[in-house]
Amino acid sequence: MNSDKEENLLAKWLEGEIKDQELNDQNLLQELTNVVNASESLGIPPMDNTKVRAAIDLRITSNQPSAKEFNLRRAMIVGAAAVVAILLMFTLLINNDVTIISKVGENIAHTLPDKSEVILSSNSSMSYEEAFNQRTLKLGGEAFFKVEKGSKFIVQTTLGNIEVLGTSFDINARGETLTVKCKTGKVKVTAKGESYILTPGLMVRIPKNNSKKQEIDQIESQLVGSWLEGEYYYKSTPYIDVVNNLSAVFGLTIDLPKEHQNKLYSGSFVTADKVKALKMVFSPMNINYTIDNDNVVSFVDN
Repeated sequence: MNSDKEENLLAKWLEGEIKDQELNDQNLLQELTNVVNASESLGIPPMDNTKVRAAIDLRITSNQPSAKEFNLRRAMIVGAAAVVAILLMFTLLINNDVTIISKVGENIAHTLPDKSEVILSSNSSMSYEEAFNQRTLKLGGEAFFKVEKGSKFIVQTTLGNIEVLGTSFDINARGETLTVKCKTGKVKVTAKGESYILTPGLMVRIPKNNSKKQEIDQIESQLVGSWLEGEYYYKSTPYIDVVNNLSAVFGLTIDLPKEHQNKLYSGSFVTADKVKALKMVFSPMNINYTIDNDNVVSFVDN
């Protein structure tokens, strides 16, 4: 029997247009089983199939169908479907994610359910399960973390994962490079199939491009998260990473020419003054530029 016929048969049975004898127990059981399967996919405790079978057998073997039995049968299916719908809504409500998004030029301080503190940098985002039982969150952009001691604390990015127990550190996952700097405690960074342990004053830079090697370098601990005080500092950093960060902080559109992308930059830029920041980034590299009213930066040949 094809699907259309089965649906038509069940519909007629629900409306009382056919007798039970015309509907074999397997068809009826399958319809109820579909409801059971749907409830199991949501993690709902399973129905007692033995009792369901017994009820079906009792109904089919009865030779005196009544309006009361018809209403009971219909109520069973409608009621079970309603339970599935209600529990689906309940599941969606209790599994809400918390999402924090910062605007251009905005830093957001946020306290997690475990009392760990996060400061989200400009033009960044993070999300986590409201209960935060697993102490895991997702980050896009940049943030500074001060983690309370306890079970593993994991930050997931598209470029790699960072795992700590109790420490403070900075993560920048913008553009094509994952940069992690440890301020206090110990940080484990896992990306591209390898892991790195960072202690205070160490940082790791992991490019997404497999042809480029990851770099572990030293950094003054007091400079970790320096953007919280209004200024970014760089030491021998790929120029493209600096420009990507500048672009994110001020909401700029910058298409850096390829001949400049692999240069190394040592210096800084402020986060409160766009005009000054542009000069701090481009002037030391002898790069001429213009910026229009739409925040699009264009480059002029020297």
